[in-house]
Amino acid sequence: MVTGHAALLALLATGCASPAVSAGSAPPRPLPVAGAGDPATATEVAHDAELPRAADPRERVVFTRAGSIWMMKPDGSDPTQLTIRALDAPDEHPVLAPQGDAVAYAARDHKVNRIVVLPIADLVPEPVTDGGGTTGDGQPSWSRDGQRIAFMRGDPRVRLDLYVVDVARRSGPARLPAPVLIVRGDDDAPERVGGPTFSPDGSAIVFSADRRQGKGTGLWRCDIATGALERISPVPRRPAHVADLDPTYSPDGSRIAFVSNRHVASADRDDFDVYSIAADGSGLTRLTDDPGSIREPSYSPDGQRIFFASTRDRRGAYEWELYVMASSGGRARRLTRDERPQNRAPSAGLAK
Repeated sequence: MVTGHAALLALLATGCASPAVSAGSAPPRPLPVAGAGDPATATEVAHDAELPRAADPRERVVFTRAGSIWMMKPDGSDPTQLTIRALDAPDEHPVLAPQGDAVAYAARDHKVNRIVVLPIADLVPEPVTDGGGTTGDGQPSWSRDGQRIAFMRGDPRVRLDLYVVDVARRSGPARLPAPVLIVRGDDDAPERVGGPTFSPDGSAIVFSADRRQGKGTGLWRCDIATGALERISPVPRRPAHVADLDPTYSPDGSRIAFVSNRHVASADRDDFDVYSIAADGSGLTRLTDDPGSIREPSYSPDGQRIFFASTRDRRGAYEWELYVMASSGGRARRLTRDERPQNRAPSAGLAK
């Protein structure tokens, strides 16, 4: 956990491997299109799109590096460490607040994961959930107005439930706001449930689940007011092994980017690429043909780029680096370059 600026500066003085911008990898080969009549058919996309520049100098990307939270510029420069990982207690799933003044993430505290908000100004963490006793909380996501955080609670080996907490009502660790259960988990593969993302108007949450339908893990939209659930990602022809994960809305709300293994045989379950669909579930488009696996896409604030974690350049097991590409697909640029890379979960926004 963070202990303040003095400890942070002392750690930085010891020197850490810094991200570096690469010249960019070769554009992926043309993407295959599924057979006619397959509801999983994805539109083939062009891969000659140039990578747009960041439109706002305040743009930043928060991410995890070896279990600590870091922040960098969108070109990979000026990395700054925000939290110091405690022994056997990694900080996970950081998300920059819409106002740019704080980062929410999952932190292990008293042997249970809790959702924590870290103000960038003073780096003093503020817990907003208690972990549900012994179950644990994770995968936080801000509403666009910065008033609420959606998160998953439970044991991924048994069941994960979707909750929302009103962080605007927090008044210190002694009086944590009470979270509200939105969707009770009921899934055959609970380890793949989660990745909640608020719709732009805050009325719904999209997340990954299978709901015991035998149609693979797909993207589901939950109406917060009514609790109504609707699957929005198309069911593939052979759904048994398919998982659509890590959904994220574009800034204008017109599309949802996510990762999926729907393009591979069942023997390659962990070969995930980036896809996108319209908010109504139409227009499925595959954006990458990565030689490794991709996870955790995140749109830039202007919606012109997508950041993601990938194993495409790994030399050993469990090596993840961060990349960015145009939101329409195209040449990916590597942003981090560590000796033993463990860089995950990028989240872009405008920081104060």
